[in-house]
Parts: sequence; structure tokens; C-alpha cells
Amino acid sequence: MRPADKAQKRKHWYQWFKVGRVTLIVVLVIGALIVVFSQEWTKLTESRTVSVETIDSQGVKTTTQVNYRTLWDLCQLIFVPALLAFVAWGLTELGRKNEMEIANRRIQEEILQSYLDKMTELIFDKALLKSGDDETRAVARTRTLTALQRLDGKRKGLVVRFLYESALINAKDHSPHSGIIELSGADLTHVDLSGANLIEVCLARTDLRDANLSGACLLGADLLLANLERAD
Repeated sequence: MRPADKAQKRKHWYQWFKVGRVTLIVVLVIGALIVVFSQEWTKLTESRTVSVETIDSQGVKTTTQVNYRTLWDLCQLIFVPALLAFVAWGLTELGRKNEMEIANRRIQEEILQSYLDKMTELIFDKALLKSGDDETRAVARTRTLTALQRLDGKRKGLVVRFLYESALINAKDHSPHSGIIELSGADLTHVDLSGANLIEVCLARTDLRDANLSGACLLGADLLLANLERAD
């Protein structure tokens, strides 16, 4: 399992650990109440009626039957509402997390689509592939580096594939400046390039920490001074 996946899994389990910790606290509190309010463990659910005798000022004796709440009644009054409140809180937290994940995915898709649209415009309207205009290339590089900083690993991989298939980051002469778009300094951490065909790609001086390169074809690739720490 890749380090990034392990970190995500640890984060997921830690969130459930916090929920479990709250549940444990609730159970311990209920257990403490049971210990405090119960004297006979074998009669926890038995109803108890106590006869109370009173004598008025005229000497008349009156017997009154008083029903005391049992521990089961106490649990119904305390444990059930607490449990329902905890379940409601848990569902609210899960719903909030799902909403945040959906919103984040939507933002990621919008960033990626906006980048692809702008790059397509540069390729066709500004003739990026044929133009030697340094200004046009600088704009393309700036947009690419900015997008990569904001995208997750999966979508970073889509950007790299797009650039490679558009012949914008090829390293045919194996120099760090051979591609039309220079990716030097690009944030490619956690990028997912598994199974990608990247023959003679130029990824020199990029940050490829925790990258997923399993099954990728990097024959003749320029990885000069690239940070491949924990890359798979």
C-alpha cells in the first residue's frame, strides 16, 4: 500500500476512533450510574413498592403505597436520550463529512476543467505547440504550476497525461528545458501516474514525493534532480 493511501486510511480510522472514544465514555458513565444506584444486582429490573405509614394529628394511621423508580427506569430516562443524541450527532458528523467531500470533489473538477479549457485555448488559438513566443509559454507554465498546486494526486496525474499527450513536456534531447512547458519546481506530490505511458517525458526538478509510478513506462524519461522520496 502506498504511503499516501496509508495516511488516508489512518486518518479514516482516527475519525472512527474519536467516535468510539465518545461512545466508550457514554458507556462508562452509564456503568458508573448502575454501580451507584443499584444495591442488588439481581433485582435491577424489578419494580419496587414501599409502604409508607403516616399518623395524622388525630392519631389516624394511613398506609400509602409508594412506587420507586427502578434502575431500568433510570436507564430509560438517561441512557436512551443520551444514546439517541449520540446517534444523531454521529449521523450529523457523517453527513457533514460527506458534504465536504462532495464539495471538494466539485471544486477539484472545476479547477481541472478550467485548466484544460484554458490550455486547449492556448494550443489551438495561440498555437502553443508551434509558437516560440516566450510569453505564451510562460502563461502556460504559470497556469500549469498553479493548477498542480491545487489538485489532488489523481487529477495531477490527468494533467501530466494531458501535457504529455499534447507533446508539451517531451524530453527528446534529455535536457531540463527541452519541453515546451518546463515543469521544473512543479508540485507533483502524490501524483497518480500508475500505468501511464510516459516515454521520454521531462519531469526534471519536479517534486515527486509519494508519487504512484507503479507500472508507468518511463523509458528515456528525464528525471534529473527530481525528488522521488517515497515514490512507488
